[in-house]
Amino acid sequence: MNIARSSTIALGVFAAAELAGLSTHANAQPVNSCGVTMRGPVCSIFQPDGGGKWYIGTLGSFTPGQRLRISGVLDTNCMAACPGIDGCVTNIVVQQCVTIVCVADFDQSGAVGLQDLFAYLQAYFANVVGPSPPGADIDHSGAITLDDLFQFLAIWFGNCP
Repeated sequence: MNIARSSTIALGVFAAAELAGLSTHANAQPVNSCGVTMRGPVCSIFQPDGGGKWYIGTLGSFTPGQRLRISGVLDTNCMAACPGIDGCVTNIVVQQCVTIVCVADFDQSGAVGLQDLFAYLQAYFANVVGPSPPGADIDHSGAITLDDLFQFLAIWFGNCP
């Protein structure tokens, strides 16, 4: 087998793995973010609220400029024909981005429950600042402190506005 043919086969296997949603890099990480979609010169791009530009392949039935929630696996070392991106999202799920009405609805399910408390505590102990996924910095001071925990508990035990 000549070198050109083996390179073509290797590139084809890599592309097939990317299209199948398989991460080919060790630095792939799960994402779940709201942001805005846009159509680039050759591809669809998602700009998450936290910054950056991600290649998402297709918008499906959604249109550019729409505010959406993208979840999947972000690979920052992907190879895409889309210039200026910070990564590619595979295993993608695209949904409408629902605005959180109540901070205590931490998992954004539309109802406040025990799962919200567990999700907040997980973000709190993991020191997740946010904004996306929702962070534990309830007072938006830029740091997660005991005050954030007490504020969340007061909202969770109380009534949401």
